[in-house]
Amino acid sequence: MPLFTKSSKKKTEDHQASSAIETENSYTYRDNRFSAQKDNQSMLREIHEKIGLAMIPRRRDIERMFGKPNKNSNHYPALLESLDKLNDYLNNTELARDPNEMNQQLDHVLGLMGDLEQAVMNFVDAKGKKEKRAVYMKKLMIPAIRNVRVNIVSKIVKYRVNPPDFPPKLYLIAYGELTRLPRTMDPSMKSRESASGALNTVNFFKPNFSEEYVFKKDKKTLTDEEDDAFYAGIAKIDIKKANFAKRNLALYRLDKLLGGNLIPKTELAMRVVNNGKKPQFEKGTIMQVAKGVSAKELVGSNRFVKKDNTSAKKDGSQQPNINITDPNLQRLLSRLSMLDALAMQIDRHLGNYFIEFDEDGNVTGVKGIDNDLAFGTMTSLSQFHNYAGLNKLFLDKDMAQRILALRNEDLQAVLGDLLSPEEMQALFTRLDKLKKHISSAKLLEPHEWNDTTAELQADEKKDRFSDVGYYGDLYAGWRM
Repeated sequence: MPLFTKSSKKKTEDHQASSAIETENSYTYRDNRFSAQKDNQSMLREIHEKIGLAMIPRRRDIERMFGKPNKNSNHYPALLESLDKLNDYLNNTELARDPNEMNQQLDHVLGLMGDLEQAVMNFVDAKGKKEKRAVYMKKLMIPAIRNVRVNIVSKIVKYRVNPPDFPPKLYLIAYGELTRLPRTMDPSMKSRESASGALNTVNFFKPNFSEEYVFKKDKKTLTDEEDDAFYAGIAKIDIKKANFAKRNLALYRLDKLLGGNLIPKTELAMRVVNNGKKPQFEKGTIMQVAKGVSAKELVGSNRFVKKDNTSAKKDGSQQPNINITDPNLQRLLSRLSMLDALAMQIDRHLGNYFIEFDEDGNVTGVKGIDNDLAFGTMTSLSQFHNYAGLNKLFLDKDMAQRILALRNEDLQAVLGDLLSPEEMQALFTRLDKLKKHISSAKLLEPHEWNDTTAELQADEKKDRFSDVGYYGDLYAGWRM
């Protein structure tokens, strides 16, 4: 079922007239050069499949690929009508300036998207899974609707906190990442040897010259004997519905919703495991390989120091040391701890986040990896397993304000197709608790993190069970 649908199905003559009009602001794939070249059905469909969609395709392109509806059509005209209604609203509606009015606009858009998603599902069910239009709708149209929904919700959450000076039309804030068919990693793309961690084996691929990804096999269920089952029990994840791939993708979406830039790009994908006459595949996720160095490696090689970042290592190597009180390190780990608290990612040990830095050792980014165990039904925000809890003194202001602006409806729109109702309800409960925690902490701007905030965070760690957040835990451990 779609996540949102509008209850009213009333049609108006004004809408029917306007929905047939194509405008230069059409809600569509950003680059329209290809569809203008030829009136060729298979070519346009192939372009969408190979390159992807930045937007939901408009009626003109759907009819170019599959033709106009005939008199005996039923589900196809309903699909096109729902598409027109969404296009019409996004093309002609300017983002409101008041946050409450923004919410009303967003709810209307979500309803229209829900109607379109339901119409697409009805079409697929009626035509069968192998009919060419149904294949396109299931593999590209539905994912495009969901990806665009993530993008527009995340943008409006941002604008609730910081309204733009010049409000754009809604279609301008709906562009999202490319939606494409799940990519297949074949042996020719292999970039290095596989690696094994405590729970999983991963494989590395370069599908192009510029990006490297790590592939992790999905685990839909777990056995009682598997190590993963023990950790899933801690997180309160049903081992019969482990669905690790969906959890990885869900945390990436949540990061996008909060504007964190903390989780590397994550997609559903497949890996070729037998490339014979009948190729065999395994499903899973690909995550862009995180830049930088894991916190575990930095600690183990004594790369954290409390002095000027520009100092080279004593052994004469060119790898810079990192100032343990680096303001950006404090701020970014605060953001990661809030993201993980909301998602209840209980497995964020030092090996599961990477620290990016420049040639002088200044921290430029933090990326969390290995997110299989997120989104269990545990609702306590206190330290547990490899999750260090939340700092009680200081939190990053930007991330905190976005969390305070979140509604349950926003989370449902972004994650409802990936998580179970029980997991969504636990997420709502954690959101309420996190908002209360934020209200009792001091929210800091980027320039307000300094040596003093570092020391105060570390001093909170009275014992191994203290809730100090990732930075306080890291600094306290370094100081020991």
